[in-house]
Amino acid sequence: MIAILITFAGALAGAVIGAVVGAILVTGAGIATAPRVAAQEAGPAIGGLRGGAYGQVIEETTSRLETEQLRGNRGASLEALVLRSAALQASGFLTGAIDDLRSARALAEELEDDRQRAILSSRLGEAYLTANRIKPAADALTQGLELARSAGHRDVEAATLNNLGNLYATSTDVDAVSYYQEAARLAETIGDQALAARAQLNAARLMLTRGRPGEAERLAAAAFADLDRLPLGVPKARQYNWAGNLLHDVSLGLGLGRRPTVEALAEQAFTRAAALARELGDRRILGNALGYLGQIAEDAGRFEDAVVLTRQALFQSVAANAPDRAYLWHARLARLHLRNGDTERAIAAYRDSVDTLETIRRDFPVIDPRTGQSVLRARLGPIYQGLADLYLRRASATADPERAERSRRDARRVIERFKSAELEEFFQDDCAATIAGASRPIDQLAEDAVVLYPIVLPDRLELLVSHGGRIEQVTLDRPSAPLTGAARRLRAGLASYQIAAVPAESRVLHDWLIAPIEPILARAGATTLVFVPDGALRAVPIGVAHDGRQFLVERLALATAPGVNLVSTDDRGRDRPALAGEEVLVAGLAEGVQGFPALPGVAGEVESLRDLIGGTVLFDRNFTTQSLQRQVRRGRYRVVHLASHGVFAGDGRNSFILTHDGRLDMDQLEALLKFGRPAGDPIDLLTLSACETAAGDDRAALGLAGVAVKSGARSVLASLWQISDEATAAVIAEFYRYLGEPGTTKALALRRAQLALIRGPSYGHPSYWSPFLLIGDWR
Repeated sequence: MIAILITFAGALAGAVIGAVVGAILVTGAGIATAPRVAAQEAGPAIGGLRGGAYGQVIEETTSRLETEQLRGNRGASLEALVLRSAALQASGFLTGAIDDLRSARALAEELEDDRQRAILSSRLGEAYLTANRIKPAADALTQGLELARSAGHRDVEAATLNNLGNLYATSTDVDAVSYYQEAARLAETIGDQALAARAQLNAARLMLTRGRPGEAERLAAAAFADLDRLPLGVPKARQYNWAGNLLHDVSLGLGLGRRPTVEALAEQAFTRAAALARELGDRRILGNALGYLGQIAEDAGRFEDAVVLTRQALFQSVAANAPDRAYLWHARLARLHLRNGDTERAIAAYRDSVDTLETIRRDFPVIDPRTGQSVLRARLGPIYQGLADLYLRRASATADPERAERSRRDARRVIERFKSAELEEFFQDDCAATIAGASRPIDQLAEDAVVLYPIVLPDRLELLVSHGGRIEQVTLDRPSAPLTGAARRLRAGLASYQIAAVPAESRVLHDWLIAPIEPILARAGATTLVFVPDGALRAVPIGVAHDGRQFLVERLALATAPGVNLVSTDDRGRDRPALAGEEVLVAGLAEGVQGFPALPGVAGEVESLRDLIGGTVLFDRNFTTQSLQRQVRRGRYRVVHLASHGVFAGDGRNSFILTHDGRLDMDQLEALLKFGRPAGDPIDLLTLSACETAAGDDRAALGLAGVAVKSGARSVLASLWQISDEATAAVIAEFYRYLGEPGTTKALALRRAQLALIRGPSYGHPSYWSPFLLIGDWR
């Protein structure tokens, strides 16, 4: 039998084995499984794995896999696939994890190892379940159970039964509790008290979700009896932490009201975990247990106890070098200080939490596999928001104008850190830091431009408006949900062409974002408005805001920026003469390739650009990834125009520009346009005339906004969704024609091009003209 053990990564492997959520780690003696419902820690250091180790494991196992495949060593290849799948799953990359597990199972079949087939089938079923792919999950788990039973591997059978319980936990047709009970019974028989306790706690969780807390209490008590029989050690302490967290958080989230018995069991579990951790000298586990006890105290209204316990938890976590826990305790202290009316101490605690997060956020998984949400936005975003919220409240409350200005800048600086983190998370590199360190803030670029920076908070909308070196603050004291909802409806309606010519949501956009700042726009004499959106607002073109008489684009030139410090504002080379043909590269793909439909209008678009501004042209079969790279490296192009399918998905790895022979991903685009050029000589304008972002996905719009950062171009002209070839050709031709006029900024050129469509006979509906955004430096 092949034992799936880590024999090639040394000490790191041991850390990974203890760290990966949901991974089944196989030894000659059996397996241990952490069910999907059991994952508890919302941090990068699950079981101690930190410092970007997931990525390191993925790199090492990939290298190992390639080597062993060349050697024909199927056993070692199997080991590498299993470990890589575990690291991928822990990082939230479920598709890659599933592919690796399928390959590993195929190898186990070739090796005729029924035990490994059973284990890997169960592991694959669990991965499918985490990805919410119910049918393949059921098939894989059922196969794993049959294999385990036929081969007599009772440990594998018990773990698989537990996973089948997880599978059927949301079903009304199958009794999931019976699977948990059978798993617990079998685990008891083979002496695996840890698995028996997990199965019974999973059953308790299910009883809680079904509104049967009495049965949940009975099952939890039985699970505690199993935990009590575990030998003294770190695993026992961790199991108690997990049990307490499940009982407390699940019952609280269900809104069942206070159940003294359930709460007492949860508190008992954490208390036992803390006692064991003290005995073992494990500060990390002790910090966890004390932190959760602090949460129970806060939820119960025992706020003084909550402060004491949370401070103790923070002390232990810092001593254990566990910043992934410390940031949570800092944030809780901030909430507790705020409740006591101590805003300054709350700000200091939130600031400590954010500063701690900045040291570890790159170690977090990108996507939470249980929810499909961005870990950064869903789990960490509220902490950045909390700090910005307090700075803004302080700015509003103070009578000192200079202190108010500093507080507004502090708030914006916090949100800028979060925006940078989101871009780095999306593209999985430090592209934002590269730009931010070498650029002036965009509100210092032009006297006739005003920067609108909305900060969407749960209870209100804050508008920061920059002009003349100062920031003004406009507060709308009402929940922001109606604005977010209107933005999403507006985007969906515009992209599907299923909306009125003047949508009602356009008026909502105006009333929330533009009407409140009209006096500032008037005082500033603004001719250009630069919009720095967030969340759902990224997917909506601000030019479609309507005041009842006209669209915003009919009044002002508009631009979009991913952040005030996230735009390339290097002025070197900006004073060169008017655009010459040799400085333009146009690449177009009209032919349908790689399953994408043809874009017949691209031929006319390319031809009109050749006539209008000249330049080097790569068309259809001549537009390959290699030919594009070769041309960019040879020339000193100021403008690069790509007329091809551009897809921006919720994952930066799946965003690309289509070429005739492949897909130019965002890393390749960066290497081509940023790193492939002389320092201080960025592309002045990158045009992507046939882009589309995934509907209903705020992260996809983030990717489009971030392409300016990733490419290093000063400005990007791109579309949020695809429109007709004829409308695209009209906007693009008019844009370049106006851009050639002396003194015309890119933002003004786009405004005039859009006005031509609005006032023309065929494309006046906003679905046609509004998707085009100018991102970055608008000058």
